[in-house]
Amino acid sequence: MNIYDKLNKELVLVQLSGGKDSIAALHKLLNHGISCKAIHFTHKWCYHIPTLEAERICREFDVEIEIQDITNELSKVFLNGFCGRPCRVCKGIMDRITVTYAESINASYICTGDSKSDRTLFKRLIKVGGIEDMYINRYFNASLKLPANLRILRPLAEMDNEDVLNYLSANRIMVRRVGDTGDKYYEYSR
Repeated sequence: MNIYDKLNKELVLVQLSGGKDSIAALHKLLNHGISCKAIHFTHKWCYHIPTLEAERICREFDVEIEIQDITNELSKVFLNGFCGRPCRVCKGIMDRITVTYAESINASYICTGDSKSDRTLFKRLIKVGGIEDMYINRYFNASLKLPANLRILRPLAEMDNEDVLNYLSANRIMVRRVGDTGDKYYEYSR
């Protein structure tokens, strides 16, 4: 049985950043006949290319997209003496909103574009529970406990950056590149 057999007749909410990984993950699901909706996040300080790409891909793939502006949530944190890496704060806010939205649409899974290239995440997955199934599990982030009815889906768990780029190329999917994550310490191609 492959991971897609487990998803038969289930709704998957895809966290769609507009970057190569989340677009590849969405395409893989759709290519296996999985019912998907997408959620995308924006704020007043972000690049606009990811939002344009997320909207374009959803139009092209005929997927409903929910766009959430988290400017207010981020402002409350940053205007109260925040010190640290903003991407970590942003991720927590996005994950909480994603879970709430997934429940509101009766999704059974939340899909991320996490790939094998994120070695730190996969080491953490093993550490927190000896995760046997890297594709479907219950770990989202350390500060968020998932409701019992939700699972996290990582269809790119065995793909690295090169594999993702080759997959997109083989499927003739073009993604405009955004050069950084806003994180000066761990910059990588989205």
